[in-house]
Amino acid sequence: MPRVRRPWEVRRAGWVLLLALLPGAVACDREGQDVPEGVQQGAREDAAPGTPPAREAPQRDPAERGAPPVALNPVQHEMRLLHEVMLEAVTAIANGNVTSVAKSLHVLHGAKEQTEAAIRAGTYTPPKNGEAIARFIELDEEFHGHLEVIVARSKENDVVGTATALGKALEGCQGCHAEFRF
Repeated sequence: MPRVRRPWEVRRAGWVLLLALLPGAVACDREGQDVPEGVQQGAREDAAPGTPPAREAPQRDPAERGAPPVALNPVQHEMRLLHEVMLEAVTAIANGNVTSVAKSLHVLHGAKEQTEAAIRAGTYTPPKNGEAIARFIELDEEFHGHLEVIVARSKENDVVGTATALGKALEGCQGCHAEFRF
């Protein structure tokens, strides 16, 4: 008959595993460690006074973001660009300087145009509720309205306003995904 482990033995095994992994995890962030290419470490010159050093999201030239890869439909391409831009926005908010966010969001104009063209041509329909394309377009316009607020606040370097507008935009993500993606 197999031996049954007592609860404290299971917990003890978990602690042993945690303690074995902890030194490696702590060492990963020490000075002198290799930092992945494209990630800067240290304080930014444009960060708010007293801001501790932070790792930045890798920045890519908007021109490199071009047309969607062959395997992606226009909406998937727009969502991937949006994901990158949102990560950049969160990093900028954390660093206390959001002036770069407006420029980052500008790359979405071309992707939005490609999405609209695919919808008009009938080459794209959402995976769920595809017959409700008018509602999809309505939510998309509402969402891009939130992005315009993010652009306006970031141009003023209004960190709190940018963060608030970003929160509203993210609420739109969830609503649209619930209705049309999953």
